[in-house]
Amino acid sequence: VGDCTNKVNQARGFSILALMWGIGSTIGPTAAGLLCKPGESTIARQFFPDFIHPHSILITFPYLLPCLVQSLVATLAFIVTFFILDETRWTSVNNNNNQLNQHSTVNHNASIVDNTEAMKCTALFGLVALTWIIHDETFPLFCASPVRSGGLGLNASEIGIILSSSGITLILFQFFVFPPLCHRFGILLLFRTSCFISSLTFLLVPISGIFMHSGYSRSAFTWCLFCITLRTSCACICFTCVFLLINNSVQDVNTRGKINGIAQTVASIARTIGPFIAGMLWSIAVQSQNTLRFHQWIPFLASSTSITCAWFISFKLDPALDAHK
Repeated sequence: VGDCTNKVNQARGFSILALMWGIGSTIGPTAAGLLCKPGESTIARQFFPDFIHPHSILITFPYLLPCLVQSLVATLAFIVTFFILDETRWTSVNNNNNQLNQHSTVNHNASIVDNTEAMKCTALFGLVALTWIIHDETFPLFCASPVRSGGLGLNASEIGIILSSSGITLILFQFFVFPPLCHRFGILLLFRTSCFISSLTFLLVPISGIFMHSGYSRSAFTWCLFCITLRTSCACICFTCVFLLINNSVQDVNTRGKINGIAQTVASIARTIGPFIAGMLWSIAVQSQNTLRFHQWIPFLASSTSITCAWFISFKLDPALDAHK
């Protein structure tokens, strides 16, 4: 995406990239849930009775069908990528070759680690990923936990409605709202503002537990919807802006793939340790319910602290990163 966009359409291009990720993340779990255990599915027994019998391979291996569909989708992606998509790197290199030669500050033999702006952006990506994985793991626990433990005591259907609203918000905001905002305010200002609002939003979520404990269940549900909508909008901005900043921090187009690879590795490490941190903090919060007032704020405070660190680091970035390279 970085190779085939320019200053005019960069925000739209990366916004669509994040949008597709959001759509896939919404459709994927739904499809997996519908396809697994076909023997227990009324629809499968009604429309495909020949495949649903005691000796069927789909009964013996109840998770085979979603795995097969996953493999088919991956194979289709490979075919489209390999045989249909054009290579973008060489075009990008040729288009930027003269521009790179004009900047004597670019050292093509320098290590990627020497690119301090790229390393700062990579750290931002790690913090943003850590922030949202902690929150994404904590939020369902908070919703499903009993009211006496500081949670909301919601059932699976109610939690599903809240999370579905998050997906709708992501699709609408990412495609229609983010690009004009980015063009109007710039990447850095938008990222900093989103980090600041996110840090407050994480701390607002547990207030719904107070509403629920006081008997205002409708107010608690409405407040939860408001917070998740605001949180999703901020997530759209933070992740897309980080992608743009990483792309703009590349001094030599030949290193764009390596820098993005390092950034994805750092984010993957953050997403690995995030669930452990979230589970541990929620356990501590539940165990402290009789001794610590407002204990349910503990894991949300961790997300708020993480995104606040990203907010501070963003002020160390070169303002020139607002411009597409």
